[in-house]
Amino acid sequence: FGAGGGLSGTVRISALEGFANFFLAPRIGALLATNPALTVEMVTIQQIVSLSRRQADIAVTLTLPSGNRFVAEKLTDYRLFIYASPDYLARHKPVRTPADLSHHMFAGYVDELLFTRGLDYLEGLGIAPRLVRIQNSSIQAQMEAVAAGLCLGVLPAFVAESRRGLVRVLPLSMNLTRTYWLITRADESRTSRIRHLSGVLRQLVERAQPMFLPLPEPTAAGGEDTGSSKGGCVP
Repeated sequence: FGAGGGLSGTVRISALEGFANFFLAPRIGALLATNPALTVEMVTIQQIVSLSRRQADIAVTLTLPSGNRFVAEKLTDYRLFIYASPDYLARHKPVRTPADLSHHMFAGYVDELLFTRGLDYLEGLGIAPRLVRIQNSSIQAQMEAVAAGLCLGVLPAFVAESRRGLVRVLPLSMNLTRTYWLITRADESRTSRIRHLSGVLRQLVERAQPMFLPLPEPTAAGGEDTGSSKGGCVP
């Protein structure tokens, strides 16, 4: 992909932090190598970047736009699980059923700063707000809190599994699916530049489907959908 070397100038992609930082950034090299006159800007602060004001060329988002000024196509679904560190599971009460989660602390987003409800992963799994005692606007910061053994967290699988050692908790019963949408302006969607860049993004995502949609694997200890026991958890 990215062959031809015909793109030049600057293209700005607005994307959610997880997609931009953990998926796209490590894979953008081939596009740049085959288009040496091209500069790619990735902006992860979507609440202040607007396609309609031409502050970005392409957006990857969880929210479908309204009206006919934009063209939206499904990029991919992605799956999320509750994650923990083995150290956390060894030190805290076991999690054998969803009801056991009420005894555990979670990391999550700052609710009043959410610019799209699609990011409210904890609400999607029925986690009580009182349990979300570590709140941060960054998915990477949430993952670091989980990795440090401070708490549990709901994370996209492709994000969490970039960090060795994190394990899934109750993966069969406690998982979510969200959708990334590829958005372009209608008046530019058919230009060769936007078509080429959109095609590159689609190819990257298609090749990485196992990362975005891993199967919700059962765990071994204590039953089909057990997240942990006194001895830990199988990822």
